[in-house]
Amino acid sequence: MTCGSITGEETERLNATTATFSYRWMTDWESCVGLDSIMATLRGRACSSDNLEVQLVQQIALVRTDKPGLPVLKGTLQSPTSGAFSYNTGVIDISSDTAPAAYVRWGVAYRHTSGQAQASGDVGLEVAFTRCGEVVEAGSWQIDTSTTSVRYLPIGEWLPALLVNKVKLAAICTNLSGPIQWRLVMRTAAPDKEEPGAWSNVTDINAPYGAGEINTGDLSVSLGANMWVQFGLAYNLSSAGTGQASISAALGVRRG
Repeated sequence: MTCGSITGEETERLNATTATFSYRWMTDWESCVGLDSIMATLRGRACSSDNLEVQLVQQIALVRTDKPGLPVLKGTLQSPTSGAFSYNTGVIDISSDTAPAAYVRWGVAYRHTSGQAQASGDVGLEVAFTRCGEVVEAGSWQIDTSTTSVRYLPIGEWLPALLVNKVKLAAICTNLSGPIQWRLVMRTAAPDKEEPGAWSNVTDINAPYGAGEINTGDLSVSLGANMWVQFGLAYNLSSAGTGQASISAALGVRRG
């Protein structure tokens, strides 16, 4: 389980043609699991004038990267002096942004000063981030039942409980028919995985779930002195009938 990384520097020639921010995304999407803080550097060179205005921008996606949220400015607005600038944001706590989300990326917001001519420059961005967590399972599962009794489906391998304080599930539930409902559950073993305890609900005030896009956010789990933990899905009918659904999900865990 890693506890940090850096994106590497990306530099592009940006041409600010309006006084309204445009956005250039300069990093890949990163998993939000365990990602709490960032520090970014912005560098500008060969700027055509000191009217160029540049700022770090961030975007999160709750479940799907093709349906992201709105861009959010971070750090402080920068402008060149004599055609250049160099800026370090310092440490920025973004845990309130990443806790309920699945993915995050960063880029540059740029414009020219209001009332001034357009401006351009070579702008570089590099972002370091702390992350003590990882996606441990991703896949698709089909659930179907004809009973109100709860059934259980493991969705990941056994994990050392020492590495798990919180869990997050980002999922898309489609093709749902009937009154089927589902939620995240767990079971523990100490010490023998061949003799696990009973499944229990992971505390989640929004569960149970139905169709649509779901992100549980960071859910705290208490594992006691157990050596192992495994996560799964519990599902049943809320009333008589039959039901089925397809669930595509990514499961992440974090320490701390």
